[in-house]
Amino acid sequence: MLPPVARVILSDSIPCEPAFFKLKAATESALYSWRLPDGTILRDREISFAPTLRGNYAITLIQTNSAGCKDTVLKTLTVLPAPTANFILPSDFYCTKPVNFVITNTSLDASRFLWIIDGTDTIDRISPEVVFSDFGIYKVKLIAINSNGCTDTLTKSVTLQPKPIVNYSANVIEGCEPLAVAFTSRTTFATDFEWSLSLIHI
Repeated sequence: MLPPVARVILSDSIPCEPAFFKLKAATESALYSWRLPDGTILRDREISFAPTLRGNYAITLIQTNSAGCKDTVLKTLTVLPAPTANFILPSDFYCTKPVNFVITNTSLDASRFLWIIDGTDTIDRISPEVVFSDFGIYKVKLIAINSNGCTDTLTKSVTLQPKPIVNYSANVIEGCEPLAVAFTSRTTFATDFEWSLSLIHI
């Protein structure tokens, strides 16, 4: 019987941190023994490995045939550093329209930046100026890319809402004391209310 030939193939991989690798023994054997960098032993023909930090990771595969013959192969996986996407908005809430401002890019370890504004406009620059013309909720998405092609994504929201228009009504406006009055808010574009009552002597 011929001895086994241990060989590893990558059936799937995401090499940027946090990484993901799916490894498979290229040939069939009676037994498989994978040794991961932390000493864990796995016995399946196909395994998954998900390191979270950049660096090199050595994985050993030992294949054994039915006669007890063995072959060993060492596979080194490299996890590439990923950028960190981050940016600062002047504010995430405005009570006016239109609004325009420059976004401050504070990303780390990136060389290219793609901005997707409200799901449609794509801007390829470090710190873009944006304009929002109408009331609504707008999504600002940043994709930071480094020289390895690794990416990181961050999304924030900007809300434009009209100023509240204060108004209210009362079920009665005069009467003999003690007088019970029910006030009803007729205010528009508001979610929170604070009432303040003052006594005026006449």
